[in-house]
Amino acid sequence: MIVKDVDKLFDEILSYFARRENGKFLETAKNKYFHLTGNVDHDTQDFEHKMKSFTEWFILHYSCFRTGKKIFELYHQEVGIDHLIYQVFSSVIYSVFDPISNVGEDKSIIFDCVHQKKYQLMKEHNPFLIVKGEIFIGRLLKTNSGVFLLKGVVPLPYEVRNWVMKQSILVQKKQISYMPEEFCLELEGMKYRSLQYQHINPERIFTLQY
Repeated sequence: MIVKDVDKLFDEILSYFARRENGKFLETAKNKYFHLTGNVDHDTQDFEHKMKSFTEWFILHYSCFRTGKKIFELYHQEVGIDHLIYQVFSSVIYSVFDPISNVGEDKSIIFDCVHQKKYQLMKEHNPFLIVKGEIFIGRLLKTNSGVFLLKGVVPLPYEVRNWVMKQSILVQKKQISYMPEEFCLELEGMKYRSLQYQHINPERIFTLQY
């Protein structure tokens, strides 16, 4: 399985559910996602990035309230997905990542701050320029060919790097009441609030309610 297979399947799944209930099904999911992570000006590049992140969240994490199934599971039930791809989607890693090596070095390695694991990426499939020390929220898919990063990447402000790293460890140790997915969505929301209120230091925006 290669990246273009995933991109094509994502487009097919999104189109399939966009037709459901005259578009209301997808609109409900969008409203929930934007409620969780905040709004972004439609005319900015950030909106394009946010919609990529929404697509990944919708397909890989969002559950239909009628069935309790995630969208890719529901699509598999109604249309069908290749068994290997279904397994890959089922084991998606959604986390905060810290690049250990830059693109262009011998190895492209990132550290999963929540699950405390290192991953070597398929360098030809990295969707953006990874910069050592600049943490981000993203999703990894593990395939037989290797591990690759999906395109819905959300870089976080450098000013909150240390704070995010510490909170990630607390989540991993279950010392605060946030599941990894909930934690990442909270961080995403804080990132977009920091873009809206650029006159405020990000350190004042990035806080969690324990």
